[in-house]
Amino acid sequence: MNHQQFETWVKAIGAAWVNRDPQAAADLFTPDATYQENPFEPPLQGRPAILKYWGDVSTQENITFRHEILEVTEHIGFAHWSVELTRIPSSKRVKLDGIFAASFHPNETRCHEFREWWTRQEGPSSRRVALITGASRGLGVTLATCLAGQNFDLILTARGAESLEQTTGQLRQYGTTILALAGDIAEPAHQRRLIEAAESLGRLDVLVNNASELGPSPMPTLAEMPLAAFRHIYEVNVVAPLALTQSALPLLKANHGLVVNLSSDAAVGGYAGWGGYGSSKAALDLLSRTWANELEEAGVGVVSVDPGDMRTVMHQQAFPGEDISDRPEPNVT
Repeated sequence: MNHQQFETWVKAIGAAWVNRDPQAAADLFTPDATYQENPFEPPLQGRPAILKYWGDVSTQENITFRHEILEVTEHIGFAHWSVELTRIPSSKRVKLDGIFAASFHPNETRCHEFREWWTRQEGPSSRRVALITGASRGLGVTLATCLAGQNFDLILTARGAESLEQTTGQLRQYGTTILALAGDIAEPAHQRRLIEAAESLGRLDVLVNNASELGPSPMPTLAEMPLAAFRHIYEVNVVAPLALTQSALPLLKANHGLVVNLSSDAAVGGYAGWGGYGSSKAALDLLSRTWANELEEAGVGVVSVDPGDMRTVMHQQAFPGEDISDRPEPNVT
């Protein structure tokens, strides 16, 4: 067993944990392996017992695994590991931290004797936390990637569950906690779920109201705007950010947080066909300025940001059938 082989084995057991795959974990041990999780418990004997023990991962989610190789000898590897996870259904955050020794027979890459010692800590994460709406594509993905790279734990939401899951998978490489909750930001019940997720992490430092509703495509003039569509634009672009900010205030105040509301030049442009979307962003800009004045003494910052034209799905919907390849990608921001 050399350093690279042991590193590969440790990464594999970490991946089995993150992916909640007991069988993948059990397959890393020989059929007659001994598995002892602490010196005071009788060891598990054999792969079936190990598989049963690892079945506990079904009660866990949002798992992150980190490790450090301490020493590797001819037949034994030592590693330090730490895991953060959310317990189901309590939503409690748990941190596990420990070391293990894994023994291997000559020319064998499966472990035959495993011993570990670990501690448990339950409570909030010490890392900063950001909540981003509209996080499954475009600028939302860019912002999530930026914050994950700065070691933020993330709460991500968007309507598309599949694309949100893909985004989450891409961000796992940063090793931060990611809570991905698909749903409609205009629904009060979903707003409550997002705040509960932040509460489970123990804090909220940044709220990014990025989710936006463009309205019908092609975009109608105000004279032709369906009132139901107009109301929905305001529910998503104005009411939802207001409601989410209201609910998040206790957490934001506790950490002197920041609210970022995504706006548009359509808020001031008066462009034909952009009346529904543009007026909603004008309203959001006014909310942002008012919030900033009202929350200054509480130490909560509120800003409204116009990222400019970008090559996104929503921008293409605003210009159906037109070539928008001259617009920059969201990561240019």
